[in-house]
Amino acid sequence: ALEEARTWDGVVAIRAWINEGTLAVGDDIMEVLVAGDIREHAFGALQRLVGIIKSEVVTEFEAS
Repeated sequence: ALEEARTWDGVVAIRAWINEGTLAVGDDIMEVLVAGDIREHAFGALQRLVGIIKSEVVTEFEAS
């Protein structure tokens, strides 16, 4: 997902971190950083990349 995002218009740099394992309430699930040439490119890429990560990369479930 990151390699693809690096090819998008206006994207200068990307970093992402995804927390694994059992998480407590309030723990960060992921951190995604996008640097772009203009704000609209950076925000658009961030939104698109988070969507891809949530739908294709991570699996979430609630433990009871």
